[in-house]
Amino acid sequence: SSGSVSGGTLIHIKGYQIYSRSSSLGYLFCKFTTFSEEESMVTVVEVVPASRVNDNEVICISPQVSISGNWNVSISVNGGNDWSEIINFYYHSFSLLSLSPKIGLIDGGAEIKFITKNLFSKQYFSFEPSLSVSCVFGNGR
Repeated sequence: SSGSVSGGTLIHIKGYQIYSRSSSLGYLFCKFTTFSEEESMVTVVEVVPASRVNDNEVICISPQVSISGNWNVSISVNGGNDWSEIINFYYHSFSLLSLSPKIGLIDGGAEIKFITKNLFSKQYFSFEPSLSVSCVFGNGR
């Protein structure tokens, strides 16, 4: 999965035995790390709380980071004493520069123009850029 360097992406981690006791005691955490080639070391960015969805799924919210690229997300079920590497997460750095018009009809149907920075970088997409970008506003109705 992937999300913005601004953070705030909801991450679903599945396939790990999560006991309700770990959740009720506040022992579930996600840790975001990356490897710095310049310093030849792992950089821990942030440990964030996780929430148990069921016996096989937890969710956490990605923290803000300053560097785009591949990151590892690990999970702890015992308050951070032990960590299990679960998934790779890609932080991208594209940003929305402008959006127009700022208002529209309640019935929808308005053409929206948006200008971005780095949206179609090949590091974010495994396909060639096209005009098939879609947007969802509000609850998607």
